[in-house]
Amino acid sequence: MAGDEIPGVNVCALAAGALVLSCLTVSSAQTLRVAPFLSYEQALPVFTALGETPPAASGWNTWIAAADASTRARVRQGDESSIVNLILFGTSFTSQPRITAQQLTPAQLRTAVSTRLDDFERALAAPGTSERLLYARSVLSGTAPVRPRLLAMIDRTIKEGETLARLTAEAERAGDPSLEFAERSRLYRGRGLASDTSLRVNFAVEEALRRVFPKGTARLRRVAIIGPGLDVVDKEAGHDFYPPQTLQPFAVVDSLVRLGLADAESIQVTTLDVSARVNEHISGIGREGRVGTPYLVHTPLDGDVAWTPQMLSYFGAFGETVGRPVPVSVPPGVGRLRLRAISIRPAIAARVSAQDVNITAQYLPLSDAERFDLIIGTNVFVYYDRLEQGMAMVSIARMLRPGGALLSNNALVEVPSAGMRSAGYSRTMYSDRAEDGDVMIWYQAGNK
Repeated sequence: MAGDEIPGVNVCALAAGALVLSCLTVSSAQTLRVAPFLSYEQALPVFTALGETPPAASGWNTWIAAADASTRARVRQGDESSIVNLILFGTSFTSQPRITAQQLTPAQLRTAVSTRLDDFERALAAPGTSERLLYARSVLSGTAPVRPRLLAMIDRTIKEGETLARLTAEAERAGDPSLEFAERSRLYRGRGLASDTSLRVNFAVEEALRRVFPKGTARLRRVAIIGPGLDVVDKEAGHDFYPPQTLQPFAVVDSLVRLGLADAESIQVTTLDVSARVNEHISGIGREGRVGTPYLVHTPLDGDVAWTPQMLSYFGAFGETVGRPVPVSVPPGVGRLRLRAISIRPAIAARVSAQDVNITAQYLPLSDAERFDLIIGTNVFVYYDRLEQGMAMVSIARMLRPGGALLSNNALVEVPSAGMRSAGYSRTMYSDRAEDGDVMIWYQAGNK
């Protein structure tokens, strides 16, 4: 809301002419790059600013490689959490109803999941062409028998939820809105890196973009998305009656075009992720787009939730600048659901490419002309601690052009050496439910 301030956040207006945007001719073909690690000299100021003891300079290469490997190992843990969501909430492999969020207590879960586990094991034995089941089989490969492993994964997920509730309560008791938001912005540190995403946060991104770039003040041509997501299924926003999909790359282009900030036929979107599965999926979208194949996305909204008029308006217009609505129906057994499907134009799909980058340890080596005008990272930095966030800010600063913006729904550590400063924020509510919304903060790159 205009004029509001979050204590501790430096809010200032982004100058209308701050972005010096390039007029590059962008190739639609993807060029894969090797992302180097941050050097000791680049990372040392982060340790100093945060009061952390750095490794010895002579051991830096070993330290940063181990840190990268640790982050990448968390992808598998996130994959396991996605499988748990599939077991509890999926409808493609069972006739049992979805288990609602209100049922997620240990006693209720053990009663409710027994039949679902039976059905899931049968489906795993004969997965057919189901991408989700084939994916689950690959994660569970070498496990015999499977059921104890699945039960252990469910138990771990329950315990993680209990820990999250405790940390959330501790953050609320702090009594300082800025401190609470900062703590919430690191709540998932140590948890597996989940790939699930939803439509809602992209509405908050669009609302923030209206503030970051007033209409007509910028034309963006190069955008990066950190952790674009790949839907498996979750308790509220995702379903498994359509194939796994990524939404954010197309949601961002859709918003930028609708707001008059980009041209759909020239913008280039690069995704940065550590998950091979996410990167392979997005690379496949680009390949298919270059041979004329559209990309189909589904946008479900819970029909029992009182969404805000603004959220419903976004839902109704989503995708129409980058594709066209196609007929779709809600299958039985999934509950009340608002659903749209959008066929993304091949020319748009072809303009999205994927790069393997661990943002807490690596960056893409870019020339000045190749740097990004905008980088977006939503529901990503919550998985990292202060040191990792500070390292990420250094990596991001190396990829943004002077005056470029980073947009996130997490409050990030600001380290002087990165030259990135918070420049504003916006609040977006999705429904009438308490705390069902996001605060988006944008950071502006200096002239380094």
